[in-house]
Formats: sequence, C-alpha cells, structure tokens
Amino acid sequence: VIQRYFQAEYGADATFIPYGGPDRPVAESDHVAAFGLEPGRYILYVSRLEPENNAHILIAAYERADVDLPLVIVGGSSYGAPYEAQLRRLAGHDVQFLGFVYGPAYEQLQSHAALYAQCTEVGGSHPALIEAMSFGNAIVALDTSEHREVLGDAGLYYRDIADLAAALRRLTADPALAERLAAAGRARSRRLYSWEVVADGYATACETALRDRVRALGPRAADGVTLTP
Repeated sequence: VIQRYFQAEYGADATFIPYGGPDRPVAESDHVAAFGLEPGRYILYVSRLEPENNAHILIAAYERADVDLPLVIVGGSSYGAPYEAQLRRLAGHDVQFLGFVYGPAYEQLQSHAALYAQCTEVGGSHPALIEAMSFGNAIVALDTSEHREVLGDAGLYYRDIADLAAALRRLTADPALAERLAAAGRARSRRLYSWEVVADGYATACETALRDRVRALGPRAADGVTLTP
C-alpha cells in the first residue's frame, strides 16, 4: 500500500521489503504471571499511546463488549501525557496499563494472549501486528487497506466501536474460531513475513543498487568489483 502511495503521489518507484516476525511461539509464561495475568486469558493491545492509534476506541468497545477477560495495554508516549491520562480515566478496573515492555516479557505477552487488537489508523505494515500473527494470536483489526494487506483473511475487521465490541464478544465466545484465525495468521506470517524473506529482500536490493551504480560509473569504475549471487 505504501509502495503504491509513493508511486501515485511522487511518481517514485520504491522497493518494498516487509518487516519480519518470529517463527516460533514462546512457551514460558513467568513474565505473564509477574504482571498478574493468566496465560490465554487476556486481550492485548500494543502501540504508542497517541490519538491516531485509537486506544480510546478500544477501551470504549471493551467496556461495551462486557467480556470476562482483562484488557492489557502495552505502550506509552513521551509527549502524549494528557492523552494517556484521558485513557486512564476512561478505563475500568479490568484495563491494565503496563507501559513499555521489551524483550522476553514482551514476547511472552504476545505469545500468551487470548486475542490481539490492532487499532492504528495510519502507517504501513505495523511490526506489532506481524508479531501478533507470528506468535499465533487471534486478531481483530481496524479495517484499513494496510491492515488487510498484512492480515488478509486471517482475522476479523471492524469499522467503529460497535463493530469492535461485537468482534471482541465473538472471539471470546468462540474458541474454535479464535484458534482457526490464530493458525491462519501464523501460517501467513511464516510465508510472507519471516526474517529470511526480509533478509533476502535487503540482499537483493543491495545487489541491485550496486549493479546500477557500477553501470552508471562505467567499465573502469567496475574494475575490482565482484558481485556474488
């Protein structure tokens, strides 16, 4: 989607290389327990806490959905304190704000969630969405062309608060559906967003750029340059 945008807006031919995701789940759950959470028994949201990432929409939908799972919000903002304060005022007692989480603790939170909500409305291929697919989450995402490009038919989509509340209820009430979507997302991630695919993309882009540069400089500049496949 972003590649097409650059072509339409600037007439620029861009090379698309996706972000990558891990190719295995994380079995441990000690960090999950340390947060007071039960593996497989929470809804996860990961993003910077800025208005365009719509945590307020998720909180409103979660309160309307009235599901028996806590909502866990991972992320923060270095310049959005008023918005984060607003979110905390909106949130009920079953909404937990964990702030920024990294490393094994983050991987465990991703790999042990009951479902994952992707609510961002701007940007391209969001790393957290690809990671959620890779770790085998059932996913509900805002209906944008970028999210559909990444997630395909391996998740549910929503357009407003009512849609999102309904999707949260549906996924928590239908474990079989959640399991099917999680498996489809993981398979799609392995096929399209493995780090091997990413590395191959960068290697090809570098080789192409070097060949173009050598051709532009002429035969003498190419002396001593060796290109390997």
